[in-house]
Formats: sequence, C-alpha cells, structure tokens
Amino acid sequence: MKTMIVLFRSVTSSLRVKKILEQRGIKSKSVQTTKNPGIPSCGHALKIDEEYLDDVRAAAEGAGVYIKGVYRE
Repeated sequence: MKTMIVLFRSVTSSLRVKKILEQRGIKSKSVQTTKNPGIPSCGHALKIDEEYLDDVRAAAEGAGVYIKGVYRE
C-alpha cells in the first residue's frame, strides 16, 4: 500500500485527528516532519495509508482542524 503524510499546524491538531481515526478503526502514525527553513512553523503530521485520505479530511473537518498539506511517499 502507498502511504502519505498529512501535515497539521500543531501536534495537538494531529493527535486530535489521530484519535478520531482510531475510533473508526483506522491506524495512523504520528510523525514530526522536517521543518521548512522558509516557513516559520512546526512540522507535525500523520502517516497513513493513501486509501484513507477522505477519512482524514472528514475527521479533520469534524474536529475543526486545518490540514496544511498532503504528501504522497
């Protein structure tokens, strides 16, 4: 399976989405991504199977969490 990295604004946001996904039986892994020197922000993300992208988006929307970006590996 292909995986993707879903980037959030904070570790709290990523953990909030992770918890919702776990309640739905979807496994994900919290990761800290490389910080971009040109953008002053943290790099907190979830690594998850690509097939669950719609579920991640729905969980984030339900939690009022903004997704900064989605990157496929």
